[in-house]
Amino acid sequence: MISVGVKNLAGLNMPGACERCFWLKFNFKAPWDIFPGIFSAIANHSAECMTALNGESAIEQGEWIKPPTWQQFQAETHQDGTEVNVRGQADYIQRTESGIEIYDFKTARYTPGQELLLPLYKAQLNAYAWIWERKGGEKVTKLGLVYCEPQPTNVARDVNATHGDFSMTFAPKLVEIDIDRGMIQRLAAQAAKILTNDCPKFTMECADCVKLDTIIHEVTR
Repeated sequence: MISVGVKNLAGLNMPGACERCFWLKFNFKAPWDIFPGIFSAIANHSAECMTALNGESAIEQGEWIKPPTWQQFQAETHQDGTEVNVRGQADYIQRTESGIEIYDFKTARYTPGQELLLPLYKAQLNAYAWIWERKGGEKVTKLGLVYCEPQPTNVARDVNATHGDFSMTFAPKLVEIDIDRGMIQRLAAQAAKILTNDCPKFTMECADCVKLDTIIHEVTR
């Protein structure tokens, strides 16, 4: 069985995705590949704040559902004789009259640069929806990215001299994502084909592969 995380699998949905990079990321963890814990803390706090707003913001009011941990939130599919397990953890899930809604929080401004990453985020959210329904959950009817955009600072508002601390204000902006129920099966099939074979060959078309091979050349000469 192949077990792959949602974020890694979603990388295959990016235009020009490199199969060699995908294979290497799956089989090796780069020593500098660090995800600062502060981003998880911000996402958790954002979810709590969105719940407290009761629909008076980017997300309409619904019944909040505590997202399962990645150990609990996974599902399998069979692709050409290979079992592919997809796992992950959504930031925010809620139940409304129309069905289940799943959201992912991004601590960034929604800029043209962020639009380039939409194929990645679309696959990520559709993977959460696929896992949810695959595990017998209700139909997912809405997916979205919530960009928590930093707002201009106001020292008089942000600094609390009494307690010796300060805060930062964010404004949520919703970007809806289309639901594609066939996407994860397609990406899982592609992942199985890549990971059940030897490392794909180097190609000059991938900038990351060029950089990696330059490093290898420098440290081994």
